[in-house]
Amino acid sequence: LLYGGFAGTARADHWRWDGATWQQVAAVGAPGAVFGALAALDEVRQRTVLLGSFTGALQTWEWDGLAWSLRDASSHPPISSSCRMAFDPARGQVTTLYPAVQVWNGSLWQSVPFAGQLPAMQSLVTDTRRGGLLALGSSGPLAVTTMTAQPATGTVVGSACALVDPPSLVALELPALGHSGFALDLGTLAPGAPCVMWFGVGGPDTIGPCA
Repeated sequence: LLYGGFAGTARADHWRWDGATWQQVAAVGAPGAVFGALAALDEVRQRTVLLGSFTGALQTWEWDGLAWSLRDASSHPPISSSCRMAFDPARGQVTTLYPAVQVWNGSLWQSVPFAGQLPAMQSLVTDTRRGGLLALGSSGPLAVTTMTAQPATGTVVGSACALVDPPSLVALELPALGHSGFALDLGTLAPGAPCVMWFGVGGPDTIGPCA
């Protein structure tokens, strides 16, 4: 979904991409011209949330697939040029970062506490597979910061001993007891090379130079 734009002046263009072509949308109750707005899909409520400056005032609008509606024109977050917005599947809410953490509950924005310093970032993205929110850093090497507190995480233990690039073992979703979605993704394998995996409850074991 694309809304707004700039061509000499701010525009109120509204388009939808169906996977093959762009189609212009005849929007009902469109919010008006805007440039540089923030938008994210609220996956729980199935609404596109749009936050931007309309007629000089910050407003929050929602698109339900058929029409736009003004949801909030007063309690908007204190956004800046560095502000980013995305859906946090752990909270189940659209979230903005910078200069504070704010969540959208469908009718107003609310501040939420955050321990630590917010990272400098270029983008904020939804990690649907692991159920979290990621901030992608603005400097090289690219820094990835998990913005969602996780009850459990996967940690690399030991060292590989491959002749070329070592294989990688990445935890998918939460490594918690009873969570059927948890899986391990094995990557960076040499073509045709054998691979052996085993599991235990102790520390890392040793096979020659590998731990």
